[in-house]
Amino acid sequence: MAIKRFNTCTAALVLLMTGAASMVSAGEDTVTFDGLQWALHTNGHDIAWPEAIEYCEALELAGHDDWRLPTMAELQTLHDPDTDDNRGIRSPIHIDTCCLWSGESLEDRPAEDGDETAGPPDRYHWGFMFDGGLEYYAVHIFEDGQALCVRETP
Repeated sequence: MAIKRFNTCTAALVLLMTGAASMVSAGEDTVTFDGLQWALHTNGHDIAWPEAIEYCEALELAGHDDWRLPTMAELQTLHDPDTDDNRGIRSPIHIDTCCLWSGESLEDRPAEDGDETAGPPDRYHWGFMFDGGLEYYAVHIFEDGQALCVRETP
């Protein structure tokens, strides 16, 4: 069951049922985990990395316009391999794809396996494959992920 709306009553119920003290409601289209406010939905289709950056930078949601792509560490906090129906992502966030872009490139965080790339590291960007719990990187021009935006809460 996909959750389309998330409000204060829902947040209270989820907190009581799960004991998830780090989660609070931030509005109907966002959720906050551990001091980060997340959009509940992605941009809706696979896009290239530069488009993912532009999508989050242009996003105005829940009265805020300071959205960005998450880091890999932030994306990994959303991974929930035990979820039954949400592609491995923490509820109530919903994705309809396997993969989400991060804001990091191989220049920011080099690959540990030492793979050679066909171009400069700043053209390769990290993503996270939720249904497998795997990190990946891809050339920025390929439509290899979607944008799920995040922002710091004050």
